[in-house]
Amino acid sequence: MCIRRMREQGDCLGEGSGKGHSTGPEATCGSGKTTPTVTAPRIDPAHVEYRRPLDAERAGVDALYAEWGYTRRIAAEDMIWVAASASRLIGVCRIAPENGTHVFRGLYITANCRGSGIGRQLSRHALSSAAVPECYCLPEPHLVGFYGDLGFQRAALETVPPFLQARTEQYHAEGYDVVVMRRVAEIGPLA
Repeated sequence: MCIRRMREQGDCLGEGSGKGHSTGPEATCGSGKTTPTVTAPRIDPAHVEYRRPLDAERAGVDALYAEWGYTRRIAAEDMIWVAASASRLIGVCRIAPENGTHVFRGLYITANCRGSGIGRQLSRHALSSAAVPECYCLPEPHLVGFYGDLGFQRAALETVPPFLQARTEQYHAEGYDVVVMRRVAEIGPLA
């Protein structure tokens, strides 16, 4: 079973290898089945710009998410960041205010750019720019190191807001293996 429901909900899945993400010629779903990915020239990370999207780029953000199968509507209050190269959007992420806190969601990097560090830099830029006092994410266990490098730490389920407890329990009941991670501003700025 692919991670479609998580994509629809919009929780962060991250960059790199794993379910639905690949640095090679195929992407792997949770079922272990592979699907071919589009092969395109790699982008030099030195030529990538990290910023908030321009109004005219909103359709491009929606198109990237559609390419990924991400169907959750982006709320007007969500903070969105993009990675762009030569005026082409190659990555997107968002920080969503939810129930009095913030959730890092919807990190997506185009297939030909995965594994290059663009997702890490985009995430660093978004988290630094947002300057929110607290932020959560629900990654798969193999991405704990990725999010740990961004200042997130694993959080015990009973210590997180009830809406995230319920979301995590729902994912577990549906067979998705996710962990809850929390980042607080006191952890410090990202290098």
